[in-house]
Amino acid sequence: MRREKGKGKREKERAFFLASCEILCVLFLLMSLAAHGAQTQAHGPQRVTLTDGVRLILNPEPDADVVALCVFVRRVEPDRTPQEEAIGEVVAHALFFGSLNRSYDAVMDSIGQVGGGLEIRQTPDTIAITCVTVPRQVREAIYLLCESLKNADFEPEALERARKDLLKERQQHPQDLFSAAYDALSARVRGVPEAPDPFLYQHVTQQQAQAYFQAHYLPARTVIAVGGRFNAPLVQSDFDNLLFDYDRQPPRPLAPADPPQPSLGGSPQQYSTPGGAAYALVATSTPAVTDPDYPAFLVLHAALGSGHASRLFRRVRDTLGIGYEVGASFRANLGEPLIAYLQWDPGRAASAPAPPAALKLLTAQMDTLISDPLTDAELVRARNMAIGRDALRHERARDRAFLLGWYEVMGAGYAFDADLPHRLASVTRDDVLRVAKTYLSQRASALVIPAAK
Repeated sequence: MRREKGKGKREKERAFFLASCEILCVLFLLMSLAAHGAQTQAHGPQRVTLTDGVRLILNPEPDADVVALCVFVRRVEPDRTPQEEAIGEVVAHALFFGSLNRSYDAVMDSIGQVGGGLEIRQTPDTIAITCVTVPRQVREAIYLLCESLKNADFEPEALERARKDLLKERQQHPQDLFSAAYDALSARVRGVPEAPDPFLYQHVTQQQAQAYFQAHYLPARTVIAVGGRFNAPLVQSDFDNLLFDYDRQPPRPLAPADPPQPSLGGSPQQYSTPGGAAYALVATSTPAVTDPDYPAFLVLHAALGSGHASRLFRRVRDTLGIGYEVGASFRANLGEPLIAYLQWDPGRAASAPAPPAALKLLTAQMDTLISDPLTDAELVRARNMAIGRDALRHERARDRAFLLGWYEVMGAGYAFDADLPHRLASVTRDDVLRVAKTYLSQRASALVIPAAK
């Protein structure tokens, strides 16, 4: 009896400790949000439409140490085949490997001059280029970005370098089976091609690359966000002058693209791994950032699987004692759906769930958001967590510039960045219940199971 009381006391102390940690975390996040809000109010971003139609978002921050420049090109017509996806990846990687006015060596010298902080990321929705530099090199960075947007030429040597870089990235960061299952499930729910087979990179020609470039990298789909310490009128003038001939139109009218068709329901995809851990993943569709349901869905995500007070962690990890990692991921800026996940060791204890039972544990907690709506306390906690997570995404100048540009290019408008915390704070229980009914009813799933010995 004493041991049971002692165990109960320790569990209460542990619960109190976790709750205290989460409260402190939320307070810190809210303080970060307040600081960011004060900064935004003091300076404030502005949008300028250049003569060529490019939208330029300027957000001067006099106290910053660096300048972040983020270029977005919206992928309105998603790639329809793995081959087209491979062409798009090669084009994105070859943008800075030479142009009509600069050799490969000259471009590399320019990248080194601005600090080498150049990142290119392709998602189902956008091509995003981020350059971080010091204020004195901002004009060189602007020239570098504009020259690539206008005049990348995709010579055979550039394409070969891009292929080698893509293959090197895959070799340096090989996907474990969890990541492979995660990415495959994400592509399935979004209705987009999976990552192309590296073999396809070898068949991308200069003609294909140039055609893709001319058809997709267009002024009307381009947004450039600049944040940090810079002279706004000078930066605006430089972009306007350097992009005056960025007047590209599609070489031919593009046939209307069929919207991506998600694949939901059906049997779970299964993967076999030689390791000891097993994973269950369940994915659902999500609202677009322009959808009025988007803020409520962020709160739903926080309630379901963000932090130690989320339903997944409390009811699966704490109450049932199952799983090493349990939660839910939702990275809208990467074009991903909501994916709930559970990792466990099937051979560790007799009580370990069978794989189908693990999937049921995840789906059962999703179901409770409809059958057992959030309490008032859960709603407050989830709203605060969502607001805090948003604040943490604004810690660096590059992240603040990225979010302004991403909201703008996705159609929500750059002002959505400042408005989102207020929308999150106004989410109600009925809002969360509505989006749960709308988006959680159809799911796709995957299992990563240790191979039989």
